[in-house]
Amino acid sequence: MSDRAVKTRERILEAARELFNEQGEKAVTTNHIAAHLGISPGNLYYHFRNKTAIIKELLVQYSNAVQAFLTPPEPGQKADVGAKRHYLEAALQAMWHYRFLHRDMQRLAAEEVLRSEYEKLAGFAVQRIITIYRGLIDSGVMVINERELEALAYNLWLVIVSWVSFVGSGLAAGAGKFSKDTIRRAIYQALLLDKPYVTDEARKDFEALLEEFYVPINQWFMP
Repeated sequence: MSDRAVKTRERILEAARELFNEQGEKAVTTNHIAAHLGISPGNLYYHFRNKTAIIKELLVQYSNAVQAFLTPPEPGQKADVGAKRHYLEAALQAMWHYRFLHRDMQRLAAEEVLRSEYEKLAGFAVQRIITIYRGLIDSGVMVINERELEALAYNLWLVIVSWVSFVGSGLAAGAGKFSKDTIRRAIYQALLLDKPYVTDEARKDFEALLEEFYVPINQWFMP
């Protein structure tokens, strides 16, 4: 593939991601993407046969980003609350960059090829979260048994993903205010699941981490 073709392909993916994030995947067609770029639909179809193919490639990009930052500490490197902060900030950036995937996944999952890719991502993420939690246990940051650890990892993933989908889909009051704070609040919700298992030695640092990710909830849920 020529450099020009590669650049056009990358431009299509970037434009699609931006439009899906801003308008919702359902509202954006391949014609919209082509018009946004000032290219013909035929040029777009040369690179991607349909919208599903574009979304699949974006999902692969997101999966690669998650795999890149969910890296356990090197042998001998101590896991602490600071390391957890690194994971959470990276997750915040990646989820915001590809927010349409979580927000629209319930509908996207009707496509078998997308559901399969998403299931692989979820499986990887949960297993890697378990590994990271074990590092925190070994470092004395958390105390939790193996059965609860597995459940905690799945609950963390479910809370973050469900929160983004719930707020972004219009089910919550004020859902049109979807912003980066939406995802920051999702991480705060998930962090609260960890709280009962944090040791006294790590409590002060963990409370500071909670404060960093706190966002008032009333912008989505009105009293």
